[in-house]
Amino acid sequence: MSTLYVTLAFLKLGGEFTYEEIAEYGFIVTWIFYDGALISLLVEPCHQTHAELQKVKVFISHLLCFWPDRNFRSELSHFYNEFVNNVIVFSPLGVFTLTRKFIVTVIGAIITFITIIQQFHLKDTLPVQIY
Repeated sequence: MSTLYVTLAFLKLGGEFTYEEIAEYGFIVTWIFYDGALISLLVEPCHQTHAELQKVKVFISHLLCFWPDRNFRSELSHFYNEFVNNVIVFSPLGVFTLTRKFIVTVIGAIITFITIIQQFHLKDTLPVQIY
């Protein structure tokens, strides 16, 4: 409880807290962790799939170098060209690519936004309703 109080004191920059404010901040922190877990559960399989595809490319290139049968090498070459020319990525509606780098960028933007709001005390001047 004391760690939460110190964190809230830092966000509010001093002062006493009511139980409603503590509950509100606790709800926000819980919501952030819940959504963060959901986002990482969504992005991690996309990252793992992309990593496996890179391993397959390397494996096929090794086979191309050392396989003795010419016909099979020709087929492997066509298969490898498909991998190289058609990059497989997860891109919802073609707007962005789901990668770890994108998620870190989004988290950085959110933290920057929250910091700006806290610095200028915009929460006190904007009418916000929590349902």
